[in-house]
This record gives sequence, C-alpha cells and structure tokens, in this order.
Amino acid sequence: MNGYTIEAVSRAMRTLDALAQNQPATLAEIAQAVEANKATIYRVLATLVEHDMVVQDPQTKRYNLGPRLITLGHRALESADAINAAIGEGERLAGRHPVVVTVNVAASNSVIEAARLPRHGGGEFAPLGTPIPFHASASGLVFLAHSPSLLDRVKAGGLPKMASRTFTSPQTLDRELRRIHETGFALVEDTLEEGVTALAAPVFDHMGSVTLTLGAAGPTGATTPDGWQQIGKDLLAAVHTVTQRIGGVPQD
Repeated sequence: MNGYTIEAVSRAMRTLDALAQNQPATLAEIAQAVEANKATIYRVLATLVEHDMVVQDPQTKRYNLGPRLITLGHRALESADAINAAIGEGERLAGRHPVVVTVNVAASNSVIEAARLPRHGGGEFAPLGTPIPFHASASGLVFLAHSPSLLDRVKAGGLPKMASRTFTSPQTLDRELRRIHETGFALVEDTLEEGVTALAAPVFDHMGSVTLTLGAAGPTGATTPDGWQQIGKDLLAAVHTVTQRIGGVPQD
C-alpha cells in the first residue's frame, strides 16, 4: 500500500469485488471475504447502497451489485471503444494529410492526449498525459464549446496567454466557440505554440456529450489555407464515423 491510498475506498473496492465473486451475499459472508468486522462492512454497504452501487433485498437481506455499476461499466466500454475507433480513423487521416493526429480526452482542468499518431514531422512532442490548457488548444476549445459548465469553470480560473493568438479574454473566447458551433470543428493558429495550426472535432457518446476529440496539428506552412479547411472537412467525416460506430448521438 502506498502513502496515497485511502483505506476506506480500498475497503469499498474489496467489498464490490467480493460481491462480484459471490452474489447475493449476506453481511457476514461479505465481511468474511473482505476480512473486516461486520460493523465496518455494514457502514461500507450502507454507503454503496446510498449510491446505487449495491442493492439489498428487503426480504432476504442479502446484497447484490447495483444498477449504477452497469452505467459506469457501459461508460468505460464506450470510452475504450471510442478511443480504439478514433485511433483507426486517425490513422487514415494521418495517411492523407501532413499532420500529427491525436485522440484527446478531457480531465478536470486540462486536455490530455490519449493517443498520438505522429506519422509526420520529426519535432519533439510533450509526453502523453501532459496537461494542455482548454482555452489554448483546438481540442480544449471543442470541449468548451459543448460544455457550458466547463466553460464557466475555465473562465473563472483565468485565461493565461500561451502564444500570440491565445484567447485571453472571455469575449474573444466566446466568439471562437460560436464559430466552432457553426463549422463543427476548431481551426486555430498560434494559440498554444507559435507557427502551429491545430484542428479538432468532437466525438459524441450516447447521451450527446463529447466523449473525446480527434485532433490534427502541424506547421502552419505544411499546407495552404484551403488545405487546412479540407483537413477540417475530413476530420468531421472521421468523427462522424466514430460517433456512429459507438452509438453516439451528435448534438444539434
């Protein structure tokens, strides 16, 4: 056990594992499997029941795994399916255009690259998992355009300048997000790094939320302005394919 582990959370996980291996189960059976006293496990189960992760039969008093785990499991599968599907479409996109293609997800305070397909360019890249500011990246702007609550939180935290064209005021940021809604994709230059043009488009899940983005970036001079627009159109076709493949529902 490392210094960051929370024992109560670990005990809850062990309780769920015990139920997964043997359900329905009594309080005594679960406590024995987890190797904890019944009073402690009763409190754990009561908390899990409150959050619909466990249910208790009112007649037998036995416990079963709850419906919320089904929802979480589906979301995990959707995320994995979406990333795999996006990587496949990204490979095709990188084969047609002089760009580095990325698959990106939203963390609490930043964008994270989940996959990178650097067929083009020999420059250095930040390690996968490096936090990327929402307001300064094409993918981050796409997430902001489709999540008002996230947008409010990012604005409240400030919009620091990362490059010469970073959106540092709420007004310019809002104008850019409206443009993204009109075109369906983000196309920006010099917002995160100088001399780099970046694009991104959203992949939607079954609830109509953006589950990830497919991005593309390269030196601004790698193609013409019309060429960047064509990449944007191909990017839209790619995310449409991924959204359909995972049963997603695009926002209107």
